[in-house]
Amino acid sequence: MLWNQIDIAPNTNIQNIVECKRLAKFCIEKSGSSPLNITLDLSRLWSPYEAAESLRPYLCSESEYDDELELSDQITEDASAVLLSHTSSLVDVLIRKTPYGDDDDDGGDDSDDNDNDSDNNNDYSDDDDSTSIQTLDDRARPKIDIHHMDRWRCIQFIFGERMDSGFINSILSQLCHPAPILEKFVVKSYLGRYWLSGVEFSLYEPRLSFPSLKAFATSTTLDFHRFRCNQETLLSLSLSITPSSFVYLPNFVNLRHLQLILDVPEWQMSPDIPTAMIILPQLETLSLSGRRSNELAPLIDAPQLQYLILRLPNPVEYPSAQLFKTIHKLNWAIYFHQRTADMIQQGLSSVLRQCGRLTKLTLEGPCREESKHIVQQIVTEYSLPPPEITFSNRMLGDIPLPLF
Repeated sequence: MLWNQIDIAPNTNIQNIVECKRLAKFCIEKSGSSPLNITLDLSRLWSPYEAAESLRPYLCSESEYDDELELSDQITEDASAVLLSHTSSLVDVLIRKTPYGDDDDDGGDDSDDNDNDSDNNNDYSDDDDSTSIQTLDDRARPKIDIHHMDRWRCIQFIFGERMDSGFINSILSQLCHPAPILEKFVVKSYLGRYWLSGVEFSLYEPRLSFPSLKAFATSTTLDFHRFRCNQETLLSLSLSITPSSFVYLPNFVNLRHLQLILDVPEWQMSPDIPTAMIILPQLETLSLSGRRSNELAPLIDAPQLQYLILRLPNPVEYPSAQLFKTIHKLNWAIYFHQRTADMIQQGLSSVLRQCGRLTKLTLEGPCREESKHIVQQIVTEYSLPPPEITFSNRMLGDIPLPLF
């Protein structure tokens, strides 16, 4: 077992979270000074209501406990608070190394840590029986803020599809130290989509920086002015983006893989799409999705592009775009319905006629024969070189991009 490869997946059972915390401590201690690769899968921490159902025996007295009773708002709120408290304690183990003079067992009991579980949650405290023995010399040492983030090489947070955004934000707000060797940072949901509605990362905390970051995937828009990373080292980027942020993309001059979810509210029918070209000289893989993302395609100049992924909620025509002329592989999500067959054919035709080097076409979604028939019609009508056609059942999920 590689002790620096830490994979943690707690559930709503409090004792399970405690065991995950102990496992994390043990792995970190055993790993010595090796760089840490961490995956924290929190997808089994359910919604507050489900958490309350699971934790009701802890939160209700025997006289109150009844399988037929509906859960009160107070019980649901208490359950959510209990889960957040214990999960935050688990995350703190992965982040913070106990300073000299602190209790080494539970990450310290300083008043600043807001971690006084013993006052409110006696029935499910995660204290164990071990105690730390401190010498006079130990107590005389100044408390130094020592953390594990300087050893992080990879960190992945996986959240549940229905997880409360306040819970997610509370967990991510614990990141408050530089991560000098971090190469891969991913925040995604259980089903593989990077989109997590309502999440606002605390990635702009002044002490945070990612000078060695090579791969970054997030579900939200990014303030490029405040995000502290070396733009020249980043090779893979996945994020939701607004039209006003397009201008920052060329700053990532060595970018190889890019996934963009165009973030345009439904009520905003005509977003201000910039007209300046986005030049990405090293880009090899591009994924475009979201409303009106077809309007972004003509703005991208990527002479090295080999692989293109297109996802739109409805079939649309794509205007002439330079990026279609170089690709060898194309993924297209098609949600076939007889009423939209003509629109699908027009959309596919508008792209395939521009793909002079296309050798492989992967169609996502059901109705394989119907989709294949449309492609064959287009190839025949316009005398195009027939590409190899494959199918995928993936529906709106993420296609993982190569990292670096």
